[in-house]
Amino acid sequence: MGYVVYVNHPTSTATVHRVECRFYRHRVANRTRNGHWQTGFDSVDEAIAYAHSTRKRRVRTCSVCLAGHTVR
Repeated sequence: MGYVVYVNHPTSTATVHRVECRFYRHRVANRTRNGHWQTGFDSVDEAIAYAHSTRKRRVRTCSVCLAGHTVR
């Protein structure tokens, strides 16, 4: 299992997803008009650490694929 982070610049949000998540699987490209997908994380903690390093105001986990997982 792997994890990805979607970084959204206009909303200043970094969201952690599982690679199996429908939002990631159905993406059109890794770069979007509003941000980008960052891949290559083996653990949720590694993905969350990267999300924090983006310095976005909000760091969260996906409410679909990581429901119930809290960000530390």
